Amino acid sequence: MVDYLLGLGADVNGLASPQNGGRTALQAALENNHTAVVGRLLGRGADVNRQPSPSGWYKAFHTVVSEGRHDLIQLLLDRGVHTNGGRMSGETTLVAAVCHGDINIVRLLLKPGADDYRRG
Repeated sequence: MVDYLLGLGADVNGLASPQNGGRTALQAALENNHTAVVGRLLGRGADVNRQPSPSGWYKAFHTVVSEGRHDLIQLLLDRGVHTNGGRMSGETTLVAAVCHGDINIVRLLLKPGADDYRRG
């Protein structure tokens, strides 16, 4: 379905209506752990740092980190995702990784320079 819609000219970085969360297709796929869809969207040029709202993108990356999804974390890091984002509560992705208790995720985030005090 994703390939079909993109083939018809759907904007890979387009935003859903505010009633549907104002997210991009990539953000929705990440939040719902649809790894194959994430790969297809990235292959079609989805922007890993597209931010529809102050917390929109980081919520998706934060979710992937806090759920321990090594495959998606590495894929997004390879695509240049900003690691210094967080949730509305102020918790950063690095703090989420520490709370998850997975040292390998912490190392993945620290490698590109994640900072648990920096926002944005």
